[in-house]
Amino acid sequence: MDVRTRVTAVYAIYKNSAAFRVSPIAPTWKSVLNAETRVSTRFVDWKGCLMFEFAPSSGPKTYDWTQKIVFSLSVDEMGKVLENKFPVELFHDPNMMSEKQGQVTKGLQITALERGFMFSVRQMDKSPEAKNPQSRIAVKVDPHEMMVLRSLMNFSIPRALGVDAVFEASRH
Repeated sequence: MDVRTRVTAVYAIYKNSAAFRVSPIAPTWKSVLNAETRVSTRFVDWKGCLMFEFAPSSGPKTYDWTQKIVFSLSVDEMGKVLENKFPVELFHDPNMMSEKQGQVTKGLQITALERGFMFSVRQMDKSPEAKNPQSRIAVKVDPHEMMVLRSLMNFSIPRALGVDAVFEASRH
């Protein structure tokens, strides 16, 4: 039996009003075999990202992850955050370019505060089966937590693009 191991890493910030988790998602790869040279080339089929998950508080030190809002940050969006020009406003339509375009929209706003940052995510769901047509979750991020997030972004960008694999492959 072939057993595959799934590796996950999570950085979490817990506040009274909400919780915020960040997980890196690795890129996916595709291999193409050149029949003439018999050389296989791997390339990034889908770039990796940082997955943000926000959950509202449901009581003291308790969070309702069934009501979470998920927002994935692409490498370009990570660069926008690292640029340090706040506020940063990002918009996603998960169903872009499909017949369901516009049914679900998400926005992430990061604003600088006097002492820290505010991460605010909102979701609008116009689908008929939507339980919660409008939701918003905000989490205050302290300066030291933002340093960790920036470090994660700096570390994740080359890996999400597959650059680390290029250098690793050239050593063999």
